[in-house]
Amino acid sequence: MKSHQIYPGRPALPCRILLLLGLLFALGGVFGPAAASANPRYNLGSVPDQTVWSGSSLEFLMHWDNRVGVLMQVEATPPPAGLLTLEPLNDTDWHFRFQPAESDVTPIRVEITALDGGQQASQSWELAPQAELPPEADFFSSGPHTQAPIPPYGVTVFDQTDAVPASLNYEQRNLHQVRIVGEIVEIEAGHANGLYEAYFDGTRRDLRAMEIMAERIVFRSPARLKQTAVILSARELVFERDGRIQTTPEERTESAGATSSGGRAGVDGLPAGDIVLAVGEILTDNPGVRFDLTGGRGQPGGPGQHGANGSSITSTTWTSITVSDWPYPNRKSGVQARLNRNIVHRL
Repeated sequence: MKSHQIYPGRPALPCRILLLLGLLFALGGVFGPAAASANPRYNLGSVPDQTVWSGSSLEFLMHWDNRVGVLMQVEATPPPAGLLTLEPLNDTDWHFRFQPAESDVTPIRVEITALDGGQQASQSWELAPQAELPPEADFFSSGPHTQAPIPPYGVTVFDQTDAVPASLNYEQRNLHQVRIVGEIVEIEAGHANGLYEAYFDGTRRDLRAMEIMAERIVFRSPARLKQTAVILSARELVFERDGRIQTTPEERTESAGATSSGGRAGVDGLPAGDIVLAVGEILTDNPGVRFDLTGGRGQPGGPGQHGANGSSITSTTWTSITVSDWPYPNRKSGVQARLNRNIVHRL
C-alpha cells in the first residue's frame, strides 16, 4: 500500500482525486515518463545538498533501488514556511518539491525515510534557501561634481587607543598607535599642521607605535618618540636643519632613595624603540646623527650606610691542642724538631 506525506500540514486529497491519480499512474499520464524525464532522479542515499532561490522551486524524483511499493516519509528541521511535499509518482518513484517562502532564510535539514516491508532506509541532506535580491544599480553623472574634501595640508591622522593597558616608559596605561598618511608629511616645530606638538616634541609617553606613509617625509626638528616603535614608508626621507629621530625612553634621574635598612637599588634603564625604514632614498642637508636609538640610563641607587665593625675575640679557652712537627722552613730557621712540642705549648 502506498501513501503520501505533505509538509507542512495540508488537507488529505479527496478519495476521488486519489482514484484519479491511480488511474493516471496506470496510464502513464502527466505524472508518468514525461515528468520523470524533466526532473533529476536520485536513489535514496545519493541526494546532494541543495540550494533553492526564493520565488523558484526545487523538484526531483526519488527511489530506493527501484523497489516497488516503497513507502516514503519526509521530515524537515526547522519546519519551513514554504511548501515542501513528497508524493508518490509511480510504482517506484516519489516526487519531491520545495518552494521556499520569503521568510525561509536559514538552512533546513531534510530527512527522508523509506519503508519496504520490514526493511527501512533513510537519508538526510541540507536545503539552503537563498533570498532573491534586486539587481544593484549605481548612477554616475557626467556633469560637474564636487570633489571630496582634502584634509588640511594633505595629511590624515589615525590615532587608535589599545583596549588593554601595557607598560611603556615605566607606566602602565592604554597606549596609542598612530598612523599619519599624506603625500608630503612635514615634522617641524611650529608648523601649521600641528603634528610636531601633538606627537613629536617628547612630551608623549604613551605612543606604542608611530607609522608614517607618504611620498615624501621631511624632518626639520628633533622628533623625540620615547620608546616608540617607528615605521617610515616613503620614496624620499629628508632631514633638514637639526631634524632627527630619537627613540630614547624615559629615564629615572632621581635617586632611588633609602629605607631604614639602607639605600634602594635603582631600576634598570629601558630599551629604545625600534626604527624600521622602507624608503627609496635618504636626503640630508648637513652631516650629523639622524637616528638616535640610545637606551635609557639606569636609575641612581639610594645612598649607602657605614658598614658594621667586625667582632673581636676578647678571651680564649682552649679545649684541645693538636701537636705535630712543624714544616721544614722552621728547621731552616734554626729551630730543632725536638723543641716543637714546647713551642706549641707556649702559643
